[in-house]
Amino acid sequence: MLALLSNLNLVTRIEVSVTAAEQDTALQGFWMTPAGEVCTSGQYGWQIWTEANRSMEKAYVNHDSGTAIANLGAGHFSPDATDTTQLTLLYGKYRALTNMFEGDPAVGAILTASANGLLIADASPDEGGLAVCTATKTSYTHIGSPFTCIEFVTL
Repeated sequence: MLALLSNLNLVTRIEVSVTAAEQDTALQGFWMTPAGEVCTSGQYGWQIWTEANRSMEKAYVNHDSGTAIANLGAGHFSPDATDTTQLTLLYGKYRALTNMFEGDPAVGAILTASANGLLIADASPDEGGLAVCTATKTSYTHIGSPFTCIEFVTL
């Protein structure tokens, strides 16, 4: 889940080719490399803006639900995303909420991609990080379901 708090007109949206198999390991709010792979362990990338399949989104309500995203089944995005094998990613500086994180990042923590493709606090990021945590865990209702989210600003 990704809820933009900044004006969408201030960021660039780019289309990246992503195989259907790779799409089925992610949801909206994940970070993808320019090569169309889920970011892992400190890799640089851009956040998925393409809306996820709502049933998949609801099945993965919180980052600590114990349900691995890859185990939700196929069809994480709409059929047109699968057919074109492209996802829209956001490039630029923006503020947002997401439930795609691990742990309990503190305000001011530099966030990088974890081994699971989620945002995680990194005390010494190798490549500068993806974002900065600006608010700790909070509840946010999206598509009628409560999500535990953090607020961040991209770097």
